[in-house]
Amino acid sequence: MTTPATANLRIPDAEEYGIIPLSERAPDGALLLSLPDHFDPADGIDLAILLGIASDHLGVPFMLIDLRYTLAPDGSTAAVVGPRGTLGHHLDTVAIRHTGPSPTRAHATDGGWDVRSTENVLVPAGDRAMVGTGLRVAIPAGHRIDVRPRSGLAAKNGVTVLNTPGLIDAGYTGEIKVVLSNTSDTDFEVTEGMRIAQLVIERVVDAAFLPVEAIVDGERGAAGFGSTGR
Repeated sequence: MTTPATANLRIPDAEEYGIIPLSERAPDGALLLSLPDHFDPADGIDLAILLGIASDHLGVPFMLIDLRYTLAPDGSTAAVVGPRGTLGHHLDTVAIRHTGPSPTRAHATDGGWDVRSTENVLVPAGDRAMVGTGLRVAIPAGHRIDVRPRSGLAAKNGVTVLNTPGLIDAGYTGEIKVVLSNTSDTDFEVTEGMRIAQLVIERVVDAAFLPVEAIVDGERGAAGFGSTGR
């Protein structure tokens, strides 16, 4: 079997490598596979082995397999694989590695995961402060995380995220820290365990900027801020 990494790569036994099915195949053909702790999505060899094992399970060539990273029921990293075109409704998730409380959602349909402070910090009135969360995340390539304000803090206390949305690129693996801004005239005390922001996972569109001689004016031209009136 050939793989994306090398035609001579030996595909190890699935159990030997630690990639095994965690469930029966879904009606659409998708299959949930466990991933070992040493698996690195950015490593071409690991990816090739995963696709090779998935090809054996699915009975289709590796180049016709769709892949999504997700979380297994026990919270470990897993992969959803299926024949091309079958995974459109399978949600992507990020594998969380952390030293503080796990991000949480109040409802399964919520678009953001709440993160909590791991320290006590005073945010003076009209000022800002950096607040630690203790979280480090591994973001799959092709995705980013936005750090956004919590509506409750903004409405009740005038506290928001200063650089909203704070962008976390897939290459960053350090601690997530939140820059809180206190727009009120009263000091605000952040306490350990308080929900201070929310994380929203977004896809990244790969693009190329192409230089041209001129840009054709659109309907608005150069009309910008306030140009449409109140």
